[in-house]
Amino acid sequence: MSNSIGKMRYKVKVERATNTRDAGGGISQVYNPVTFIYANIEPKSANSSYRQGILQEKVTHEITIRYMTNIDTNSKITYGTRSFAVNGIINIDERDRFLKLRHCNMSFKNIDAFKKRLKNRLQTKAHKNAFNAVKDSALVVEKFAQESIKKGGSGKTYELYNPRRTHTSSKAGEPPATDQGELGKNISINIKQNKDGSVVGQIISSAPYSKALEFGTINMSPRPFMQPALNKNKNKIKQIFKREGIIRWA
Repeated sequence: MSNSIGKMRYKVKVERATNTRDAGGGISQVYNPVTFIYANIEPKSANSSYRQGILQEKVTHEITIRYMTNIDTNSKITYGTRSFAVNGIINIDERDRFLKLRHCNMSFKNIDAFKKRLKNRLQTKAHKNAFNAVKDSALVVEKFAQESIKKGGSGKTYELYNPRRTHTSSKAGEPPATDQGELGKNISINIKQNKDGSVVGQIISSAPYSKALEFGTINMSPRPFMQPALNKNKNKIKQIFKREGIIRWA
């Protein structure tokens, strides 16, 4: 058992239950401290289940301590915020040197604090997943819009100046053609996470003529490139949100 001695690095408190009668004549169980000792705490199995939306946790451990006489199945072992009810005791090798406390059901001294920590952890993960889903989706739409702006087109040809060049436009209804790449360079994304965890993603085209190209003017038919980029990637966006575990989005 020399290995057991080396593993006994957890300083735990041994407590023993006594029955006391309260003012109403009922009997309640009170734990009184017995001693502090060093122990080895080893988890053996774990089971988790949900009941009415609340996580119910039951974990079985084995705890090894030095031999002592004032411990029984009315005792519990406390380490930090965790308490272990002792359900069985084995005198290892029957030599009165070590005891193995078996089937020790773990509970929490402050279950409300544990629930709060668990809730905060889950919320933090959910908020992070939502941010990643919106950001990755926005990047997909941004890239598609940029790539849809073709260099050159099959529409009318114009003579342009400053610098002087020939420009062939796209046909009505198609993404605009570009010859200097300025339109694509001015497409960007903006992701904002609100205090309630909700995330808003924007794909922005900041070129001054973006609106005229997307929606058209009195004298020019639309050459949309932003809305089609979103429409043609909806299935890919759904997969991104599914990957992040998000089932509701707009």
